[in-house]
Amino acid sequence: MGAVIALSTLGIDAFDNRSDISGSLLGSVIGAGQKDRSLCPQGMSYVQHPEKSFCIDTYTASAGEDCPYQDPKTQEETRMNILSSECGAVSEKGRVPWRYVSQAQAREVCRTRGKYLVSVKEWYTAAQGTPSVESKVVSDDDCNINGNWLSEDPGPTGSGGKCVSGAGVYDMVGNVWEGVDGTVINGEFEGLKLPPEGYVTAVNESGVPISTDLNDPDPNYGGDEFWLKDEGSSGIMRGGFYGSGNSAGIYAFHAQMEPSFAGRAVGFRCASETLR
Repeated sequence: MGAVIALSTLGIDAFDNRSDISGSLLGSVIGAGQKDRSLCPQGMSYVQHPEKSFCIDTYTASAGEDCPYQDPKTQEETRMNILSSECGAVSEKGRVPWRYVSQAQAREVCRTRGKYLVSVKEWYTAAQGTPSVESKVVSDDDCNINGNWLSEDPGPTGSGGKCVSGAGVYDMVGNVWEGVDGTVINGEFEGLKLPPEGYVTAVNESGVPISTDLNDPDPNYGGDEFWLKDEGSSGIMRGGFYGSGNSAGIYAFHAQMEPSFAGRAVGFRCASETLR
């Protein structure tokens, strides 16, 4: 476990996996993205929720064709994209995820298109139904958790035809970690004291870990892992990346890096209000 945590801290090339899901929450989102796309802007999927329905990018955000850097390799290149009035994030199949972007930058990128950075709870809701896979048996049609898309990692968005949630949202597990709009401060998130890092054994309605085990993976939560920095502030990333293996999944929760962190294995996606 210690080696895994060290790997996570150094490179964000960390481990997690997905598992069984809450039947009641899944029931509210299954098929909604396919049935009600007219309720959302182009490139977005509709996610039904008892409290408040919303729209979310169908694919991980990518830099549009009019951006100076369509595949930013540094945070400075992301900044140059933001400064370009012609540049915006798009949600399209077959594009390289926009990486090397901090939490604040991701918020700004989403705002330029009248959207907002997806919240912790919205991300978890939209991810429901994404199939669980194991790193030893993945194919190029599954979620990219073990470099299995047969392309340079990360792979083009939507490459895994089976890596889709009940709401029709792709790539919520693997390929790149996805930064969400939330901050952990001194081990607390929204007034909740978070458990020690380890394997997830229980989550709340937002998919935030509330119980962990240091040594034993819980099959009910797919062996997904939780990483935490007890002091200071940390951004939140969900889902895992192309090298996470069995640790990638909808319960994977990473809160070790500063909100200003921007890396090669971390992307984001935007959300918005429904059109009516």
